[in-house]
Amino acid sequence: MRIILMRAICRVGAALSNDRPAIFCPFSSQQSSGAQFPAMRCLALSLLLITASAAHAEDAEHRADRLRTIQLNERAKAASDRRDRNLGHPTDGYRAARARYEREMDDWRRQVAACREGDYRACDR
Repeated sequence: MRIILMRAICRVGAALSNDRPAIFCPFSSQQSSGAQFPAMRCLALSLLLITASAAHAEDAEHRADRLRTIQLNERAKAASDRRDRNLGHPTDGYRAARARYEREMDDWRRQVAACREGDYRACDR
């Protein structure tokens, strides 16, 4: 495909540049007639064509990588959502434990206060 396009570029260039210094275009199918094309144009257009096709291949590879990354991220999010649904909210356990601790500390403070006031049954607990 690239060679066909390069030959077409050489033919167009040969038709456009009769008054400039030229070299033989290696991609021309008219080798017997000596199709001429300026060296810099032939080189520039050939490089442009090669880099454009290489960039297109890299774009397709990049697109595949991007889609793969999106799929992996969606799977990871689904797994963390399942985990969170099973565990509940991460702070729920902390809040419940903190509330239980506060109740136990209030009970202990009441017992200490009762023991100091002379209720010796509270001291035995």
